[in-house]
Amino acid sequence: MERQAVLARVPAPQLFVVVDEMAVRRACGGPDVMAEQVEHLMSYAEEPHIQLHVVPMSAGMYSGLAGAFILADMPDGSRVGCVDNQLSAQIVEQPEGIASLGLSWEAVRGEALPLGQTLGLLKEAAKTWTS
Repeated sequence: MERQAVLARVPAPQLFVVVDEMAVRRACGGPDVMAEQVEHLMSYAEEPHIQLHVVPMSAGMYSGLAGAFILADMPDGSRVGCVDNQLSAQIVEQPEGIASLGLSWEAVRGEALPLGQTLGLLKEAAKTWTS
């Protein structure tokens, strides 16, 4: 929660997030926890400086399943990446690595639902956890 405080800064940073649908469907902590998590995501998705999109299960296999990564555009115009795995995180600064992550990002975003459909999917998922 402390890391999320950065999203309340003035001016707020732009945040673009793509989440796999299974992240809101797979029980982690029980129905009450999942309902709260999905509601939390919906509240962030409605913020003007945050774009949250879900890749639906119907997308099948796509490049985002290879693992989580972050691309950050810095104030000086540079771009930095971070690739996470179970053992460590790797900072990516080399141009070819950044370019590769950029292509992966575009491919993942291409599979994601638009905001309206994302919110609909999240609302439906929230109902499954409260039923």
